Amino acid sequence: MHDEYVDALSTAYFTPCMEMDELIKKVGLSRKLKARHVGCLDDVEAHLHGKHIRIGKSVNIYTAIQIPKKMHPSFDIVIAGIIRKDPFARIILDRRYQSFIPRLIERQQISKELVDKHVILVPRLPHYDYQQLMSLTSVFLNTFPFGAGITSSEAIALCIPLVIHSNMSSVMNLALAQTRALGEEFVEEWVVDSFEDYIDTAVRIANMDRVPAPTHVRLNPQDEEKQGRMFAYRKAICEARHKLFGDEVLHEVTHEWASFFKAII
Repeated sequence: MHDEYVDALSTAYFTPCMEMDELIKKVGLSRKLKARHVGCLDDVEAHLHGKHIRIGKSVNIYTAIQIPKKMHPSFDIVIAGIIRKDPFARIILDRRYQSFIPRLIERQQISKELVDKHVILVPRLPHYDYQQLMSLTSVFLNTFPFGAGITSSEAIALCIPLVIHSNMSSVMNLALAQTRALGEEFVEEWVVDSFEDYIDTAVRIANMDRVPAPTHVRLNPQDEEKQGRMFAYRKAICEARHKLFGDEVLHEVTHEWASFFKAII
């Protein structure tokens, strides 16, 4: 199966400023996003010792675009924690979260100025535009206690890292199951069991090009040297996602459903 995301990863991750401007105009967020330089890259090319180098993006985009009922008050601690810990953070949420902003400010004792700076509310987007916006994401935040399922699988399909609180989901933990399918290295990297570890893990992953840190995910040294640590990290996700979406999985699922129907007929 041809892996188009691996081939196009440098374009998806290193989106030139001009293209980003066009994108944010298309989704109707031009004024707000451009004022904050969200996703716009310093797409600088340099040749040092014969190597092609790109400068990383100026902000870290965290995404948790979910319907309001999934934005439980217990998840506010993550939003506030990332805002406090990562000065480069821009957290993209569904615009219906607007009604929860006063709750966030009051209960987490965080200033409105910080929230206005770091939280970006987006309208409902056509699926293609949503995927384009998601492709710029540094980290996908799995909500709790009502976790993701479709959106987390889409994040993995776009080779975006997740963070999952394993102890806080009171419903089907699909994102955890998807991560387990990718392999133990991703479970060790993304799955946490405390609020503090959730925030620390998200910020560590988002800033890996700025502050290199140990990772459980096996990275290609050549990719890391030439294109940066985050590029190599996301490429590793691309190369593992066949375990969740590949032909072998499709065959197994088809066989499982066929066996189920035969058993009940």
